[in-house]
Amino acid sequence: AIINTGSKQGITTPPGDTAYNVSKAGVKVVTEALSHELRNRPGCQVTAHLLIPGFVFTGFTRARGVTEKPAGAW
Repeated sequence: AIINTGSKQGITTPPGDTAYNVSKAGVKVVTEALSHELRNRPGCQVTAHLLIPGFVFTGFTRARGVTEKPAGAW
């Protein structure tokens, strides 16, 4: 199994961080295309999946104005 890590921002594309949204949307599209290609290969036992984790508190989110770790993912 191939598992690519994406983001909900690659699906919802909210305003404010276009470069990040585009990169994550690209991961989504590439994963969907790869999944389709693999599924249509006779006898192929490889699959492709997109993992969309919940909110992750990192230095990157801190730089965007989130200064304290939230109690829950959303």
